[in-house]
Amino acid sequence: MKSWIASLLAYNDGMVMSGRYSREMTWTPSEKLIQSRLEQGQQLTAEPCSLGSIIQFNGSYMDIVDWAYQKVGPAEIIWTVMMIGPMLLVGSFYLDTMVGRNPDPLFYNSVETFFFLPFVLWFGRVLFRTFTGCTHYPIRLDRKSQMVHVFRHNGEGGVSSYRWRDITFGMIGGGAMQRGFNKGTMTGYVQRPDKGYDYFRLGVMWPSEEGMRGQWEYFRRYMEEGPDSLPEPEILLPIDGMRESFRVGAQLCWFLAGPMLGPAIFLAPLTVPGSLLRWFIMHVTRRLPRWPQHIVDACPVSPDDRYAFRQVRPLDVSLPLALVVTVGVLALDATLLYWFIEWLSQPGYH
Repeated sequence: MKSWIASLLAYNDGMVMSGRYSREMTWTPSEKLIQSRLEQGQQLTAEPCSLGSIIQFNGSYMDIVDWAYQKVGPAEIIWTVMMIGPMLLVGSFYLDTMVGRNPDPLFYNSVETFFFLPFVLWFGRVLFRTFTGCTHYPIRLDRKSQMVHVFRHNGEGGVSSYRWRDITFGMIGGGAMQRGFNKGTMTGYVQRPDKGYDYFRLGVMWPSEEGMRGQWEYFRRYMEEGPDSLPEPEILLPIDGMRESFRVGAQLCWFLAGPMLGPAIFLAPLTVPGSLLRWFIMHVTRRLPRWPQHIVDACPVSPDDRYAFRQVRPLDVSLPLALVVTVGVLALDATLLYWFIEWLSQPGYH
């Protein structure tokens, strides 16, 4: 496959935020990524914090959720709105042809198909990547063996394992197009024998550099200094071997802009439908990730492991409140949509 096509497909995967890593043959670390390098063995002044990214925590290993997990739902709503507009526009052209309003149907349909078919193929791929795959793509920090296991897909060859000391970490961008991700994304990469690179993104996205450095310090201390040097994680995400509840997904969607009530209310028309779409994706169309047996065997946990942290803190948003807000915002959206359709249907509008 041509390198620019492979790069474009990988770029689309990143835009969809699927959490997956397509093999991008020409991926290279950007200058900003190199400059923002996070050094192993070097303690930072940032206070270590997990940012709600941990699934499992014990003395043997720590499972971390993938960078895209938090964003599933609202991001897909935005994509849907952006794509429905052009599709409706082109659909109106075809409708005009069917009812005889186009003076030259063959010419207009040929032009529409020429421009519309690539969009349909691209949109179909976006939908496929959005609704398929796994609910999340965990990364396992294997402290005992000093390995990092990156889950990519279920089945044979679905996990890539790297030695901790062989990975280079940074906080900004990379890739064939040298695109610049914001500082809320932490990237790890390893050079292969063929001089190409394998890459992955570690931990959750966060808007502040201070928060990201604190998250990095949490992971670094765990691997190099052990659990004794860390506070217990604030929460464990309740998704280890199970699907998230509607309440968990709704809270992640509602507080997309951070744990603040004001932005949550302002973004509710986006995040509430996004939480419903998220539930459908997480419960109906995506599969649970399964670590292969050789990874499970390599990471045993002692029954008397004093570091094993199993408590899951209750969410701040109660289930009745989640249902009330969901129903209320959906009713508001339905009312606004009905008003908009009525306004378009008025004779004077045309």
